[in-house]
Amino acid sequence: MIKFLTNEVERSNFDSYVIRKIEETCFKYGLIPLAVSIEHASSQLYPGLQAADFVAGSIFNKYERGIRRVL
Repeated sequence: MIKFLTNEVERSNFDSYVIRKIEETCFKYGLIPLAVSIEHASSQLYPGLQAADFVAGSIFNKYERGIRRVL
């Protein structure tokens, strides 16, 4: 899902960060921590993920790079 995380260490660090943030938020609000499973998949295999990737990329380009064209 996240293209810029290309090596195993970066992916592992990202996964740990996400899980830690979920646990911290649950603790803050007195909730039972969720069992989280993170999977890194190619957006080419999942149409819904491909659509989300396209939308996220378009929003990033608009606000971070000032690019308004979709294609």
